Amino acid sequence: MISKIFYNGPAWKAGAKVKDLILEIDGASTGSVQMNDVLTALRGDAKSIVRMLVRQPDAKEKRELVVTRDRVFLPAVEGARLVSEGQWKYTIDDAPDVALIRLTGVGPSTLHELRQVESAMNGQSVRGIVLDLSLGGALLHDVVMVADALVDDAVIRHIQSLDGRKTHVARVAAMFGDIPMVVLTSRFASAGYVFLTAALQDSGRAVVVGERTPGNKYVKSLIDVPG
Repeated sequence: MISKIFYNGPAWKAGAKVKDLILEIDGASTGSVQMNDVLTALRGDAKSIVRMLVRQPDAKEKRELVVTRDRVFLPAVEGARLVSEGQWKYTIDDAPDVALIRLTGVGPSTLHELRQVESAMNGQSVRGIVLDLSLGGALLHDVVMVADALVDDAVIRHIQSLDGRKTHVARVAAMFGDIPMVVLTSRFASAGYVFLTAALQDSGRAVVVGERTPGNKYVKSLIDVPG
């Protein structure tokens, strides 16, 4: 069963619906096939075609979906209210001069998404931003990119390794200008989110509210190993 469809993704473009039951893949029945084999059959090179025969649980009618495989973009930035599929309203209905930005995760495309939010907020009389970092995860590199964009000319990290201590200073000019910011935290915040929260707080960019974070001291990073 298709439990979720990513907006503007290959399945969405092909007309898939939530709760669709996958009956056949490229003419082969899925009746007695293990999940891993189903996933293997669905995967393939970008721009290649896979055909699925599907139907809704309570329907007799079967539909053929012709899906062009491609990379799936997973949005990580949400707002205060979902207006339509893939479209968020960022200002809060009961407080139209306050915007809510929720990061469900931080990845390579998150910075681009935040720039789109900033552009969408231009012309609106937003006087405050709530940045929700209560749930989600991130790798060190991606978190540093976001911190660099939100903090103006201040230290955002010290990294201690076997090779010594490295300091990263944010560039001049920050996103969202001088709009006051509040960071919302929780006891479930990941180490990456704790890192980002600390950078925003220590630089004076944001006030932190919510639950005490777990206090994780280690943030995951990816390192290229030669050979």
